Amino acid sequence: MKTQRELFDFIVAKEFKRKKDMYTSISDFLYVSEHTVSKWSYGTSVINYDYLSKIVKHFNIKPDEIFNTKSDFFCARYKPLNMRDVSEYREYIQSIDNLLFAASKSHNTKISFQADEIPIFHFMPYKKLTYFKLYVYAYDMSKLEISYEQYVKELDSYKLEPIYDSIALNYDKIESIEIWDNGIIDNLLAQIEYIDELERFENLTVR
Repeated sequence: MKTQRELFDFIVAKEFKRKKDMYTSISDFLYVSEHTVSKWSYGTSVINYDYLSKIVKHFNIKPDEIFNTKSDFFCARYKPLNMRDVSEYREYIQSIDNLLFAASKSHNTKISFQADEIPIFHFMPYKKLTYFKLYVYAYDMSKLEISYEQYVKELDSYKLEPIYDSIALNYDKIESIEIWDNGIIDNLLAQIEYIDELERFENLTVR
């Protein structure tokens, strides 16, 4: 993964002729001083996630351009899923497990990613939390009319837990670098509160 200084050097090489031009551009759209941008670029001050995210978006920097320092890598892209079709989801996570299993066999494998939510790998040992995240996603995408508990019964029929356990086990074997937003835990708590307000929990002990 690129260091902070390497990232700013990459932006200069990609977009500008001089560092000074980069300082001016970034300070203008972030409303910070050029001195602040200069300190970020030399790594003498750590940039926070919100500013980093805006810079990456502004200059259209792809994840592999941030994380890749070698040629033997792959970049995973977002794949929308129809969570009313659990068989499709099962096939998807099985493919993730197969990939992680193969990666865990290599001593040189590293995983690097930037997360705006708790990475799903960390939910896998906790089936109910994983199911909850799936329920929120399914509700947001297709406005489910069934309760959380009814959705859990549907998911249980597909025997997903052994795959979750395998994913968690394989992920733990791989060296990883994760960049988390400061408010990442708050996102999960807000989702729980949101589903509760919609009265989608039948069992009070779930709340």
